[in-house]
Amino acid sequence: QVVVIGGGSAGLAVASQLARTPQFQGKKDILIIEKSDTHYYQPLWTLVGAGIKPMSDSQRPMRDLIPKQADWLQTQVTRIDPNTSMVHTSSGSAPIQYDQLVVAPGIHIDWDAIEGLEDALQSGAVSSNYSATSVEKTARLLKEFKGGNAIFTQPNTPIKCAGAPQKIAYLAEEIFRENGVRAASNVQFHSGLGKIFGVDKYAAELTKVAQSRNVSVS
Repeated sequence: QVVVIGGGSAGLAVASQLARTPQFQGKKDILIIEKSDTHYYQPLWTLVGAGIKPMSDSQRPMRDLIPKQADWLQTQVTRIDPNTSMVHTSSGSAPIQYDQLVVAPGIHIDWDAIEGLEDALQSGAVSSNYSATSVEKTARLLKEFKGGNAIFTQPNTPIKCAGAPQKIAYLAEEIFRENGVRAASNVQFHSGLGKIFGVDKYAAELTKVAQSRNVSVS
């Protein structure tokens, strides 16, 4: 019995690969544990936030993506006991025994770690491409932007895609050009890493890109 925690891109990819191997054909020895009934392909959210792709292109019903050789348990894992090879869930049912365990739950974003951020996302000119509830707001804000400071940030903590904060900054800069407001716009990229990107080889090239687009970096 293989238990996969998480129905995101990683969890579903592993489950699908296993399901295609001969040893799992005609069996139901793969269990995917995922609470959400909707799967989001989050790499597309950069383009959703730029207004290039609709949100609907990034989402599918979870049930449509579960491999035929796998079962789906719609609940949340609360504890893993490696000594007994058991997974405990929030459903209150008996613990689940596993022979092999794949842990791919994704990253939980703690919005409350920054005071006032949760409220700012609900109103005002603050948005994030890392949430299904706010990514479309990014597209609206960029479309309606008439000039001023356009600030894009990247934390120094692990995030789902290290390049995403820069991608939307460059796309925004292009949108401002197309809308005729670039001259009145001050596009800024602020990174908590202390540099534009964590890998020096790429950081050098990205610095050139930012300079060519007149995006200030700090």
